[in-house]
Formats: sequence, structure tokens, C-alpha cells
Amino acid sequence: LLNGLSDETAITTLVEAHETAKNATGNPIDSLTYVTISNQYNSTLLNTAFNLALVPPSFPDLDTANEIGVGILFNYDFPEASTEDRQGLSSQGYTSIWLSTPPTGLVDSTGNNGLNLKFIPSSEDLGQTFEYQVSIKGANGTGPVTKNLELTVNDSEIIPNDRKALYDIPVAGPVGDDDYIYLVTHGDDGTFLDKYLQSDIQVQGGSLFLDVSRWLIPEGYTDVQDITLANNTIYLAGDDGIYGFDSSFSGINTGLATYYTDTIASEISILNDQIFALDTSSTPVLRMGNLQLDSLAEVDTHLSAIASSGNVTMAAFNDDYLYIAGNSLISAYTFSRRDEFVQTDELITSHFSYTIVKQDAPITAPITLYNQSIAQYNITSNEFDLTSFTSTQISNSNIMVANGTYLYKIDDDQSEIISGHSLTNSEANLILSSEPDSNIYFDSLPENIGFHIYNVPEGSDGKSNAWIYTIGSSEKDLLENAYIRGHKIQPITP
Repeated sequence: LLNGLSDETAITTLVEAHETAKNATGNPIDSLTYVTISNQYNSTLLNTAFNLALVPPSFPDLDTANEIGVGILFNYDFPEASTEDRQGLSSQGYTSIWLSTPPTGLVDSTGNNGLNLKFIPSSEDLGQTFEYQVSIKGANGTGPVTKNLELTVNDSEIIPNDRKALYDIPVAGPVGDDDYIYLVTHGDDGTFLDKYLQSDIQVQGGSLFLDVSRWLIPEGYTDVQDITLANNTIYLAGDDGIYGFDSSFSGINTGLATYYTDTIASEISILNDQIFALDTSSTPVLRMGNLQLDSLAEVDTHLSAIASSGNVTMAAFNDDYLYIAGNSLISAYTFSRRDEFVQTDELITSHFSYTIVKQDAPITAPITLYNQSIAQYNITSNEFDLTSFTSTQISNSNIMVANGTYLYKIDDDQSEIISGHSLTNSEANLILSSEPDSNIYFDSLPENIGFHIYNVPEGSDGKSNAWIYTIGSSEKDLLENAYIRGHKIQPITP
């Protein structure tokens, strides 16, 4: 009967009534029953009227996007679309495209069902404006509806805050989560795992002692060589074994560690909820076990081919690959589809020692190495692509940290200045911090003390930003009075 109608007013009235009934709140009839009826419409007039009656989805207005700085994480969550149609949104979900030429920096648009955009601009993106679009269809076939976001990449600056005093001598660290910084220190009362609020380090206010929560490490365990954080647990590695401490501690905690194994390790990394322990005390050995440290079994990796003299470093990034670098080559390991831990292809680099640069990249990034210059390895199809940056010389210090597209280190000319070097174009866009009001010297740091970089996911003050935490002493060659400083990296308002 419906397909035989020719009165346009009657047709419009009927199909609008059809859709109104289908979408009525509390309607006990399944909406698919109405879809079954509408699928039988075959007259042009009926289908035209029906398509006009369908309710499309809609997006709310976008918030103002943060200012974006080169080398800093920009993290943006698009609002969810909604629809009054009971069929809901398309099961295919959200799709996104660059309407402009895509940026060359690091991009991840897989989070939050396609509504989250993570972007760390490279030096080549500086001054460029990009347009990014998210879209979705209704399950009733309407749409797509879209929302566009324009992104302009500006210069960045590094601003040092006032230093804050530590109670004891730093031994290893720092590492951090969204709220805290963790550091191993040693003093007259023993060796401690210290916990500091990032917000306390970030405030201005002179060389004040920080409020600290402390976990007393078992007596005799002073040779801590590495520290890492995973699953709300801080893991320490050294000659006395591997300890795991619950990160929720407060005040002074003298209890037993949460987890312990007597496995010796000089470095530890976490990959796919497995802990990897590298022992380089003699012939290098790699062991793997669960995060509870129940048992760590040796992994057959042929490390003797990687490090002929025990000079080997290890790092894991973004649950993708475990990298091991040594005197003659770098190798990557990963989990196969059958959860087997396998070695990918190797690449002979040179006969100089490469060290893996620690980094905090919330987006999967190439691994960064250095000896007297910077090199990056991008692993695709089980092969390494090498890019060298020979003009970025590492002459004064090995204290450095990477952020995906930039490497931050002590400046070679001014030891109190932090310099940021592009990892995509070594000739351009050096970022230098302003000179701090009070000095911190790095000359006497233990070898297991480094820098820590924290990307602020939500940004602050209307800008995307990151924090670098550095540790040093008030005396150039004597680490008796130790301090920690926060450096804020933020875009410069044009």
C-alpha cells in the first residue's frame, strides 16, 4: 500500500510518523522491526521522503584547541557524536583523515575509538598549519557528520623553575607517573626509595626541601643500578637482586618489598607485562619473567655477538620491541602472534659503542642511540632504517632524554642550560632553556642518575607542555647537597 502511494503530503506524513514511532523513548518494539518495514520501500517518492525524515547524528562544538609547540605532545579528545535515532551510530565507528598534507612528526589517532589525537610535531612541522577531520555515520545510513580541527605548530621554549633540595644523595632514577617522581637516595639512615609530588617540584619558591614519602630499602642493598615503573610498582635492579615496591606508599615505610627475586640485573625493562632483566656482570645474560618476579628464565638471545666486552644497554618502548645495543650491532626482539619471544633482523652499525637514549614518548617512536653522534633506528618489516645526525655532538655529558622528535641534554657550551635537538633535522630548530636563577651542577652525578621527561596529556594554561626533571649538586665536583629541578617545555605564543 505504501509503495503505491502518489500523494507526496500523505507519503511525508506517513514516513515521518514511521520514524517518530521508531525513535520514541520507551517504545517496546525493537527498532529493527521498523527497519525491516522501511527496507521494503521501493518507490522513488517514498524513499526520497524517507531519507529526508531520517535523523542524522551530530557533533557538539569543539573546545578551543591548545597551543602546540614543536617537540611537545599535543593530546586532543574530540567530543562524542550523538543521535536521537534509536539505531544509534554506525558500527564502523569514527574515521579520521588529514585534509591538509600530513605532518612529519609522530601521530597516533587510535585511542578512544578514534576520537583521540596524539601529535608530537617535528622540526619540519614548525610554522605549518594542519587540518584534521573526524567523521561518523548514523546506523540508519545518514551522514557522515564531521568535525575539523586546525593545528598550527609554534616554536617552543624551556623554562627552568627553582631547584628543590633533596635529603640524601641520589643513587638511581628518576622515573615518574602522572603525579609523582621516584628516586633512589642514600644517606646516614640507609638507602631509600623516595616519592615526590610533581606539583611540589614545579612551583617556584627557592631551594626548599621537598615533602617526601620514603620506603626503606633492605639493609645492604646500596648498589642499585636501574629503576623502572610498571603496573603501579617501582622495580629496582642491582647486585642484590630485583625488588618491586608498591607505588602507593606514603610517609616512612619500613615493610618488606612487594616482590623480590635474587636474580642479579644491571638493567630492567617491561614489555607486554613481562619483566626483562639484563645481567652484564660477566657474559651478558637476558632473563624474562612475570611482574610478580616469581621466576625469571634465561632467554636465548646470543648476546655475546652483540657485546664482546659486556658493554650492552637495553630499552623497551610502547609494548612493541625490546632493543639491545652493544659494541657492534643493535638488535630488536618482540612477541610473535603465538606469544613467542623472537629476535628480528640485526643491523651491523659500527665498532663503536652505542647507548640507548631513555625516552618518554606516548607515541610509538624510533629508538634513539648515541656514541659521539645521534642515530635513530626505525624498525619496519623486520629491518632497521638508520638516520645519523653527525652535527649533534655529545661531548660534555651523557645525561639526556628523548621525547619522540626532540632530544634534550645539557648544553655543550653552558652546563646550566638544557638544549633540545631535533631528531628529524639536526641542522635546525635548536631549543635552549633560559638561564636558571640558581645553579645545579651535573659533574658529580652517579652513572645511574639521569633526566626524566613527562608529557602532560591534557596540557595546562591553555598550552600543550612537558616537564624535564634534572638532578644535580650545588657544588661542581661534590655531590653533597643534591637538588632536583623542573624545566617546563611549552609553545611560545605567536
